[in-house]
Amino acid sequence: MTASWPDRDFQLWWVGSHSTLRLQSNPVPDSDPPVTTRIEIEFGHVRALFIRPVAAGLTVAHAAAAEGAELCGRYGLDPDWAGSVYLLRSADWEGFVVSSTPTWREAERKYYEPSLFTPGEEGPPPADLVTGSV
Repeated sequence: MTASWPDRDFQLWWVGSHSTLRLQSNPVPDSDPPVTTRIEIEFGHVRALFIRPVAAGLTVAHAAAAEGAELCGRYGLDPDWAGSVYLLRSADWEGFVVSSTPTWREAERKYYEPSLFTPGEEGPPPADLVTGSV
């Protein structure tokens, strides 16, 4: 499976407890047209990563078995991790994350509002919440 946001800028937003990585694309209300949603992509149980902190456009895809094995061999990673490699492609770089299945959420959210992955802190999830996984 693949998820792609070619017209959104992402940044490394949070590396939290339990080996969690979050990439986030924030709203840009003064752009033309205005971007009012926030997209958050969360990778759990991260074992390895090779990424840059900023991405102009982003595609996340589960690596084919051979590609996952090749990356594990190239970077000296446990070969058993080959099935958990997710490829990240931006306009100017390619990288990867070894993790459990990444999930994403998108909804209208202000820059300063809590994460879409912790809606319990603010009550029920937003009515416009869209979710998916890679």
